Amino acid sequence: MNYLAILSAAFATPFQPERPSGCGRVYVCVSKDHAKGIKAAAKRLGQIFQTTSHYGDRYALYVGYDNADGKALGQGTAIVSALNAAGISAYRNEHGD
Repeated sequence: MNYLAILSAAFATPFQPERPSGCGRVYVCVSKDHAKGIKAAAKRLGQIFQTTSHYGDRYALYVGYDNADGKALGQGTAIVSALNAAGISAYRNEHGD
């Protein structure tokens, strides 16, 4: 599986801002089976991947900070859809400030 190509395409996926629910950090969490490959790809792309995030999420890819504009939420949803389509189990998780 070419994790670099998959993750690069996932971050490039067009998205629409979602209804904001306040300010906070947005993560995409991936399954343990794919964590090593996603971590290596994220590093090459300059993205942040944490085995355990500050909030306790496991295998978490940091999407960004949603400043009550819904952009990071929308991008997180698009990344999840792209990863799932590539056969990588993923879900979005967000933590408000």
